[in-house]
Amino acid sequence: MRRIAVGIVVAAVCFVLATPAGAHVEVEPAEAHHGGYASVIFTVPSHPADTTTSKVEITFPEEHAIPLVSYLPIPGWTVTVQKRALAEPLTVGGQEYTEAVASVTWEGTIEPDGEAQLPMSLGPLPDEDVTLEFPTLQYFANGDVTRWIESTPEGGAEPESPAPTLMVVAPSEDEHGDEAAATDEHAEESAGADAADQATGAESDDHDSEDSDAITIVAIVAAVVGWIVAIWALLRKRKTA
Repeated sequence: MRRIAVGIVVAAVCFVLATPAGAHVEVEPAEAHHGGYASVIFTVPSHPADTTTSKVEITFPEEHAIPLVSYLPIPGWTVTVQKRALAEPLTVGGQEYTEAVASVTWEGTIEPDGEAQLPMSLGPLPDEDVTLEFPTLQYFANGDVTRWIESTPEGGAEPESPAPTLMVVAPSEDEHGDEAAATDEHAEESAGADAADQATGAESDDHDSEDSDAITIVAIVAAVVGWIVAIWALLRKRKTA
């Protein structure tokens, strides 16, 4: 089953990589919900006609810390996640965290005038309305660096090199019920995993392995659904642009 899930993921990624190039680094979907986890795609263009992109460094927000991130492996790319210690523990959705994501660095190749889609799942997100900025540095093989780090003023014109953003908003009543159930399930799975780590014996190990496989598959499928939604939103946006 895990191979099937991974196959779905690879197919989704291959489909995304076929989309046409955009103007600057973007996050799709552009909105996520309070306290939840967001499956997003960072779309990175490579405009110069005489060089390739070699590295993309995405900095995570400091003021509104994001404790966890996972990513979808892409052939030919390596990923490095840097964490930072929090001055005070952060509690979101009943879970306490002492570390947050500082940055995620992708190293690979984007051909001239092409683009790459870098899929990640991140959270839990803040429990308030806020626009999260992800300042991004794009390194090129010829030594040039494009800095996607400028803030877009509220109600103002977009700057030349805007930082990609993700808006965190309150869910509707129906969405809130679904997300609350998902958060409770995530907490139960985390507690079950902690208990399994303390268990001993061959029977316990076998059971833990089965539970772990099931949780992994559920997590992969959930992330794939999120990324498929992001792909659909990205393609729809490109068609209407």
